[in-house]
Amino acid sequence: MLNYFKLLFEQFQKLATWQKVTIYITAGVLFVAIIAVSYLYTAADYVLLYRGLEPESAANIKEKLDEGSYIYKLADNGSTIYVSSSQKDVILLKLAKDNVLPDRSKGYSDIFGTTNNAFSSSRKIEDLNILRALQAELETTIKKSSKLISSVRIHIFYAPERTFKEDQKEDKATVYLVLKPGKKLEDDQIIGIRNLICNGTGILEENISIIDQNFVDLSKRLKSNKPDENIATDQFKLQKDYIDGLQSKLQDVLDKILGHNMAVVTVFAELNFDKREAFDEFIEPPIKGEEGGMVVSEEVIEENYKGLGKKPAGVPGTQSNIPTYPDVKEGKDEYAKKEARKNYDTNKKKLKTVYAIGDVKKLSISVMIDEIVSKEQQAKIENSIASAAGLTKGRGDTLTVERFPFNREPAKEQEKQAQKAKFEDMLFQLLLVTIPTAAIIFILWFIWKNKELLITYFKPIQVKKEVETPEEMPIPAEARDRMNKIETIKQFIDKSPKEASTLLQIWITSD
Repeated sequence: MLNYFKLLFEQFQKLATWQKVTIYITAGVLFVAIIAVSYLYTAADYVLLYRGLEPESAANIKEKLDEGSYIYKLADNGSTIYVSSSQKDVILLKLAKDNVLPDRSKGYSDIFGTTNNAFSSSRKIEDLNILRALQAELETTIKKSSKLISSVRIHIFYAPERTFKEDQKEDKATVYLVLKPGKKLEDDQIIGIRNLICNGTGILEENISIIDQNFVDLSKRLKSNKPDENIATDQFKLQKDYIDGLQSKLQDVLDKILGHNMAVVTVFAELNFDKREAFDEFIEPPIKGEEGGMVVSEEVIEENYKGLGKKPAGVPGTQSNIPTYPDVKEGKDEYAKKEARKNYDTNKKKLKTVYAIGDVKKLSISVMIDEIVSKEQQAKIENSIASAAGLTKGRGDTLTVERFPFNREPAKEQEKQAQKAKFEDMLFQLLLVTIPTAAIIFILWFIWKNKELLITYFKPIQVKKEVETPEEMPIPAEARDRMNKIETIKQFIDKSPKEASTLLQIWITSD
């Protein structure tokens, strides 16, 4: 084996410089790959148990792990603990049994225990313990009820009683939440936490503050119980949602037409939240078949006369009513009279209109486009935006489209960084393919070039065939056996001279 490595080293020395460098690089890459695979293989057996532990909790857990001889490792200055994946469930049960779980807050039973001795502490200490236990119970309830919360702390302040009412302060409570990365509480969840604290402590809702790990007061997002404030909040939210939605819609239209970072749109909308009703009265044309519209009243006068004398005629009055002597005629006089009077009214129609709350009262849109956009495109964009936004001149809506030189430096720098990252990624992918391929090709080339040496080394020891002799000169079997033995001894001496020398000394001394 030593001779083989010696020959291999001699062949390596005969290689060119670039070939030696390639071998060194390939060996280094293989070495790093082996270490990385070994690290990943060993690290895959560990899983996270707890992260971000307090020093006291980390020390208690480490003590229990040492007692049970469990496999674990520490990270982040001891605040993070990893354990073997096969032992995690057993470790959690062990920690729960020994009451050292870090996410468990002390409750009434932990603080007061099972004994009840009235003389064990003063009234002040007892009240303080009750407050601590109440905070711990609420913390445990909140944390175990939501998978979004990593940890929670509650601070309750009960104001001491004062003799005079004007000196009495209000009770207050503060809830500090640490949310898990990427998680966010909805308004309903914040209301639930506030109601839990309110009902558990008796503190008014407006005196409860809920703060996250960034010290943002989440309780300010909640609606007030006062109707006027609720209405104002709803109106503001409705107007903001309308503006954001319309602005996002118009910006999307401009990006699709002109491209990204070629236009900026700003929308201002004023909504009308007044309750309005309108009554409109219309006069319709006459009804079909009628002369002057709708008939309101009708009076019909009908007269019939039979007898001698003149029929009544003339203007009503005294002269007309004085009887006269009838003319002597043969036969009788007859007449009939019919008179109809109709009173008409116009056909009226009343319409009641109730306007929806929150309709657009006034709309203003401002669009800034890059100066590289032509004026023809500017006019088309103005018409498109006006149609897409539903502008109405009658209510005073305005639209302004202006051309302005945009600052392209940030966009160019961002594009440059993106191209650089793309090139580096492509180069890395190319190296991942090229280096192993070159290494394999070089190994195959090296083996092919030194194939005779490798074949000679790995070829098993064989007895050389005897040289064929002519038939007229046959070699006796005894001589042939002797030649084979001599050849075998020579090969043994060439391959292991030291062992052959030792064997020869043994033969000599034995004689």
